Amino acid sequence: MESIKLTDIECTDNRSMSGIEELAANIAAVGLIQPIALAAADAGRYRVVAGRRRFRAMQRLGWEVLAGGQYVICTADPELAAFCENFHRANLTLAEEVEQFNQLNADDKLTIRELAALLGKTPEYVALRLNLTNLTGRWNEVLKHPEKYSQWTPAKLEIIAKQPAEIQEIHEYWCDQVLTAKEINARLASDYMVLKTAPFDTAGCAECLKRSGAAELLFPELSKQGDTCLDRKCFEGKLLKVVCAEIDAIRKRLAADPDAEPFYLFYESSPAYGSEAYKLFEHIRGEYFFKREKKSKKENNAYCVWGKGAGTYCRVKPISADIRPLNPKKTGGAAVVDEAGRKIKTLADREAELLARRTKLAVQKMIEFLEDKDDIALQKLRESLAENFQDVVLALAYQFGTSSRDGYCFDIREDYRWCHETIAGKLDAYLEHAWHSVARSISTRLQQEINTSLDRIDDKAPRVFCEILNWNYDELFFNPAAEEIKPSKALLAARAAEAK
Repeated sequence: MESIKLTDIECTDNRSMSGIEELAANIAAVGLIQPIALAAADAGRYRVVAGRRRFRAMQRLGWEVLAGGQYVICTADPELAAFCENFHRANLTLAEEVEQFNQLNADDKLTIRELAALLGKTPEYVALRLNLTNLTGRWNEVLKHPEKYSQWTPAKLEIIAKQPAEIQEIHEYWCDQVLTAKEINARLASDYMVLKTAPFDTAGCAECLKRSGAAELLFPELSKQGDTCLDRKCFEGKLLKVVCAEIDAIRKRLAADPDAEPFYLFYESSPAYGSEAYKLFEHIRGEYFFKREKKSKKENNAYCVWGKGAGTYCRVKPISADIRPLNPKKTGGAAVVDEAGRKIKTLADREAELLARRTKLAVQKMIEFLEDKDDIALQKLRESLAENFQDVVLALAYQFGTSSRDGYCFDIREDYRWCHETIAGKLDAYLEHAWHSVARSISTRLQQEINTSLDRIDDKAPRVFCEILNWNYDELFFNPAAEEIKPSKALLAARAAEAK
């Protein structure tokens, strides 16, 4: 083999080139043990395919030529050869490995299975590594900076990368937490919907890419349960249409049969707070208010509206006296429904319903007031409690407790340092933090108060809180709610009839 001048060789630094001095000293002492791989270029020139750091070390030593035996001519794809060499030497960072995988796949040089065979890895391994390019936002930063996020191993990032972008964004706060792979999978499992259990026609889902069957190499753990929808929002949208249509059909059947036995709706798990399903089903009780009669020979008398069993019928027995069926009866069995199956409301019923609707809206307004990002509640509190703001906030904090700033401290010492610098000698700063924690606790309590049927809603708790905070509940919340919710025409007519 002929000698090749170093000046006829092109070398592009594509990775960290640290440690060249040490490598040069080693080559000077023992010689070049591993030859450099070159690829022929134009006009008698060459370029380094593998061995860039060795080449730079020889330049540092002042070498002028590569003699026969100190180099090999590579006829395989240069990028592939360089990647394979670095891959098996295990000196690529995860981000670099992913970048190389993506480049080889993007250029259609090799399929996943071909690349897996070449590297001696499973197709699943290559597919999961390649899929890391789907990491979004802060998760991509975790991939690029493993020194800052050592708790996030490649296997854990592979789980995150399988999720849609919106799910990754929702869980970005996990970046600073220490979670096991089992914990991550368990938390994400609720977003996986098995298509064979869907109460709607899934034929249109067959071509959708947001399902496990469209990426079998990424979801081997879901193979046993069958094709699974990965787009919870889409799945629940279709589910909601089917369930609502079935509820309408149930109501019509009950209206046509005034003597039908009581029929109930229930949920196995509550819809996400604020979602369309939540707004529609918030007055429906959970399954824990009923006892299932598994061996009963009687007809089903209940329909599940949400949860794993959504869209299915069963037979239940209420375990609470105040559970109302879809077709209520008066005590003694006399029907209080009209010919269409609708409950006949008295003037008192309509007045109570109006008050309940206004109360619910008023409490909702108070919750929004407490959660406002501009801290209008804190400003109002400073005005209303000008003289004893500190005592009231500390007493409430003592009553409800306070939470950490982010809910979890990954670097305890660093977080403590920041908090100490923020509030050291600054009682007011702590009072603001304490108030924010208290406000969240009050909001949670108020949400529990209105997360029930209209006939059970009252404003005792919000009025007590307003009394403690020196706020005028009627002026701030109830009166604006009453302005928004006017008496219905039916109520006005009932009032007029009563006045006669």
